[in-house]
Amino acid sequence: MNRLLGTLLALTLTSLLTLVGPASTATSVDPIPSDAVLSGTVTSSVDGSPLAGVRVALYGADTLFGSGTTTDANGHYSFDVGFARGYRLIFTSPETITHWYGGGETQDSATILDIGATGTTDASTTLKPAGTIRGTYTGTKPLRVVTMAAPYGPIGTSATIGDGQFVARITTEAPIAVGLHWIGVMRFNGNKYHGKNSPAIQVSSGSEVSDIAIDMPATATVTGRTTNMNGGSIHAKVRATVVEDGERLDLVWSTAESDWTTGEYSLVVPATTVTLHAFTSWDLYGTGWLGNAPNATGAAVLEPTEGQTLAGNVISVPGGRTLTGVVRDTAGTPLPGVTVTAFASWTADVKGSAVTNADGNWSITGLGYTSMPDVKVRYTHDRLVTSWFPSVTNEGLGRPALDYLADRGLTVAEQTVTHRSEYRLAATGQPVITGKALTGLTVQTQPVPVTPTPDATRFEWLCNGSLLDITGPSVVLPVSAAGCQLTARQVSMLAGHQPAIVDSAPVPVSAQVATVRAAISGILVDGAVVSATKPVWNFTPDRISHQWYRNGVPIAGATASTYRLVTADVADRISVKVTARDAATGLTGSSLSLSSRYIKARTVLLARAVSNAQHISALLRMRVITPGLTSSSGAISIKYYDHFYYGLINRSLILKTIYGNRQGWVTARITYGGSSLATRASILVRIYFD
Repeated sequence: MNRLLGTLLALTLTSLLTLVGPASTATSVDPIPSDAVLSGTVTSSVDGSPLAGVRVALYGADTLFGSGTTTDANGHYSFDVGFARGYRLIFTSPETITHWYGGGETQDSATILDIGATGTTDASTTLKPAGTIRGTYTGTKPLRVVTMAAPYGPIGTSATIGDGQFVARITTEAPIAVGLHWIGVMRFNGNKYHGKNSPAIQVSSGSEVSDIAIDMPATATVTGRTTNMNGGSIHAKVRATVVEDGERLDLVWSTAESDWTTGEYSLVVPATTVTLHAFTSWDLYGTGWLGNAPNATGAAVLEPTEGQTLAGNVISVPGGRTLTGVVRDTAGTPLPGVTVTAFASWTADVKGSAVTNADGNWSITGLGYTSMPDVKVRYTHDRLVTSWFPSVTNEGLGRPALDYLADRGLTVAEQTVTHRSEYRLAATGQPVITGKALTGLTVQTQPVPVTPTPDATRFEWLCNGSLLDITGPSVVLPVSAAGCQLTARQVSMLAGHQPAIVDSAPVPVSAQVATVRAAISGILVDGAVVSATKPVWNFTPDRISHQWYRNGVPIAGATASTYRLVTADVADRISVKVTARDAATGLTGSSLSLSSRYIKARTVLLARAVSNAQHISALLRMRVITPGLTSSSGAISIKYYDHFYYGLINRSLILKTIYGNRQGWVTARITYGGSSLATRASILVRIYFD
């Protein structure tokens, strides 16, 4: 994780103007490109002379983003706007009053210039001259002059400081406070520590205010450390607080940052009654006050004298992140009494510590990602090998605990520890599984010797290395164990010692299954009787039952080993399930046959002939009946004498005129060839030709 190695504190004390404006709520549209130019000339409101060096900033009417330029020697400026839209302009310089084009000093007052796709827009303006504050001071020579306007933010100014006097150019006609800044202190007119308590000064354009006198306060230095509530160093900001006009005020000018590794700080404060507090924006910390007070009211106070250094002022900051964990031995048993210590990585700086409870749990508060170096966690006990999170015995392999857990979406630091060699149990040999490894049957194992003598032994059973929900030396194998490589594990324990854990050789587990599955024998035609073959089982059943299915749905009453096919089965598939039971062991297994081919209808073929007296011919009326099917299809043939007719059919009733060579009786064979869903059928018909 990238860490914030320092907090950038930007205190804008000179010539910075903060531009703010409301965000647009208008529907976003694609901007239209523009070749237009926005230009103008900036002149003095006093004598009309051109003003060089004025900063001109161009902003979109609905955005805070813009570009800037500076007027040339002739006071001229120019922008290639790029897009057709509305724009605002602001003009600033140390020698003029800040001005928004078409308005005053505020953005809201500005005129919006609508710029099209082409052309030149003139936005010339005049600027009023800045005002002047001239004052005196006593004490240490300040570093800079600061001017602040409501709500007490810095405004642009230029100033010169001499011995005992200062001059500042004021670029606003709004009420302001003026202050002098020295390391760690700020003093405003009226000799106030904070601008909000300072008498307001209003300087008109081109005028001068010269009755300002400020006494620079004497200063002292306070040193110390910032820590969490466990006494571990943290990186924080330290700020002084004074009471002024009955109100506690934070001196933002009197702020320092403590060292990221040691937590040490040095802060210059006014030589008056002050207190200190520490805070950080990171890691869920709160605010800590000198003397471990919960707030400013109860905080310890300091009364330094000029030039004095007050050392040893520790400020403890409440809150921070909490790290929780659990410690277990190699058998997964929680271990109480283990000392858990959080260190800054590769240092002796303790950030917090805890001792595991009866459940092996522990918790350390006051930690952080960015307020301290990486936090590593160490586990110690007089019978344990010293280890580091996560479950390693080499500090170099230890991982920053907070980052490790966060990166993996974890909340608990789980640690497995090992005992020193003299506190370890040892087993001789390994367990052996006896009994038939079949689900529903019992298997056993016997304990192997362990030294020194354990005070407790348990047996666990594993499926492919994962624990099953069965324990003890003798167990009934659950259905879930089918297909497992079964292992018996003996865990022997003695208080204060590392358990002895030994596993048996793996044994494959089978379910009650048919090694040769059930099948269907017989002719698959309506009215035929089919039978279920006998499966071959991997156990010895004493009871067999059957259930026949049509398209996977049980057939009511079809529970014998044989089944007579009915018309309802035509065009469907059948299957049979054979279930075997062993009453003595309670074992049950079943075998489901493959689905059969489609059941065929048993075809009935009817035919009769009607002779024709006028010709040596006859009309054959033939009907193909396929019970269970909605229609008939296939081919039909007629053979008599040396005559042969063949044709396809798509309905049950077929009419066909046949012709003879002579008068008299003829025998014809009519054959229906069958289909994938109907049997073949044939019939002989006697026909008389007139």
